[in-house]
Amino acid sequence: MGGTVDSITRFFAFGQPSRLINLDLRLVSSSVAPTGWSPTHALELDWTDLGDGIVYELRAGHGPRAGTGGVDVMLGTFSDSEAKVALPGDGEWFVRVRPKAGGDVGRATSFGPFRVDSTAPPAPVLEPILPPPGYSFSLSWSPVSDTSGVVGYEVERKVGVTAFHSVGRTSTLSHLEDQLGNGAYTYRIRGVNGAGTFSMPSNEQKVTVKAPMTNPGSGKFTYGIHANYTSFMKIWDISTPSKYATVDEVPAAIKTAYLGDGYGFEIANSTLIAKTREVVGTERNTLEIAEKLFVWLFEYADYDSGKLTASQRGDAGGLQWAGETYDRKLGICGDLATLYITMLRIAGVPARPVHGYLDNPNASVGDFHVWVEVWIGASLKSGDPSDTRDDWMTVDVSGISDDPFDVDALMVYFGIFNPEYLALGLNADYDDSSWNAWAQFGWSINPCPPGRDCNTKFVATGRPIEVGSEQMDLYFNPTTKKRVLVEPNGDPPQGYTMFFPGVTVVSKKRIDYGVDVDGTKPVNATIRIRYPDADAFAAILPWQSVIYTIYSNSPTVDKEPGKQYTRLDPLGYVIWEDPFD
Repeated sequence: MGGTVDSITRFFAFGQPSRLINLDLRLVSSSVAPTGWSPTHALELDWTDLGDGIVYELRAGHGPRAGTGGVDVMLGTFSDSEAKVALPGDGEWFVRVRPKAGGDVGRATSFGPFRVDSTAPPAPVLEPILPPPGYSFSLSWSPVSDTSGVVGYEVERKVGVTAFHSVGRTSTLSHLEDQLGNGAYTYRIRGVNGAGTFSMPSNEQKVTVKAPMTNPGSGKFTYGIHANYTSFMKIWDISTPSKYATVDEVPAAIKTAYLGDGYGFEIANSTLIAKTREVVGTERNTLEIAEKLFVWLFEYADYDSGKLTASQRGDAGGLQWAGETYDRKLGICGDLATLYITMLRIAGVPARPVHGYLDNPNASVGDFHVWVEVWIGASLKSGDPSDTRDDWMTVDVSGISDDPFDVDALMVYFGIFNPEYLALGLNADYDDSSWNAWAQFGWSINPCPPGRDCNTKFVATGRPIEVGSEQMDLYFNPTTKKRVLVEPNGDPPQGYTMFFPGVTVVSKKRIDYGVDVDGTKPVNATIRIRYPDADAFAAILPWQSVIYTIYSNSPTVDKEPGKQYTRLDPLGYVIWEDPFD
């Protein structure tokens, strides 16, 4: 009925502001959701317009009526039905809007509460970590609170002397680490309140894992490699390009390593130079350039399904050079990544290829995949060494080339590390000799029975087995280009649209690799696993870890049942070499 009365009043009071000021006001939009919290005092409001000749007086208080709680603050008078104001401090604020026409004052309407907490919560206290008997151990800490309430805790870890990086967020007061390899680790905890403000870090606690490599069971194989890996989703902030470096700020060492030619790249290709300049224009920000080229490549080239089928048969040929992909407007993951990297380097943005597997439940191990890392220099701009984990941003240019999304929606795929990626190695170019090797398992039989291949690499017939995962709903705001993860069935922030319900944010898998010699005694076997850090541990990326265990379960092996034979050689390989004769 109120809407009808308003309409009638408006009709008969047209041009009479003194009568219109008694109409009800309604909130059209606000920059701070009344049900949520904001870390800043800035507030933008937009309410119904009562007509010409009317001004609006705004006051703020801790209750819907003037002076409630002893606070009644004048925010200003505005001639339009919108305002940008600063709330006087932290807490729950109501904003009263009162229309005026000449000397007449209308009925005030209260909007809110608008909740503000600009103060970081206090730091939690991390309890000492008990020395673990194996690869699993727990962390626990004290609860903290502030006016908006702590809604979660960020768990941060560093290996040795490296920078801290996030390994997950929890709403509980504990966290289980259950897939780390041998090494020295340091932990700290941050509280996160409803306004999204982080506390200062807690005290640090250290733990050293010196667990023996234990036999996980034979699975299908007589001799094999057992791998557990854990991946976390990583989402970069693409809403604020100023947080990232310009091409003029790229350090000399990064330029030298990641702006040159290499196999597949064609930095001096005049056609690609001209096209890059056309797409990039005068832009100097590394994030903006990466985004422009990402959108252009999506619109320009398609995924080559025919070449993918041929590669699965083993007759597809090799990697296309950047110019060839440009001419064909077609390519598979490595081809599209090569063209993207080439154009980024022409524009002065460091970039490098990453190779690995993308989990596919229909494949034995997963589909071999190539994606891109783009240097955007977060730590250079922030001055915080802990932000080095954000310096290299993941971009997969081949996963979305055929999807019918608009350009805004494409940003959901830009700057996200998918937990289903298993990164095996990265380098300045495609030099296989310096890339991280997933595993090599060689063996031979002498004398060799007729019709047998007696000098064989390992076979990977075991499928990844999920041993744990966590899922969240992914929302996207096409206006701000912000992405947020929301608990399943949770309420999204205002202005956000769901793009992926139940997207995996933590993935824990187990894979077995190996050979089954069908009862034939091998003469020798060699297993090689290469990785950058500590014994039995691989961390190509800071949000991913892999544990390798080498095992033997053959009754023909003249060794102690289940005993492990491993050592770390000077080249960084774990090698098991065991002549069985």
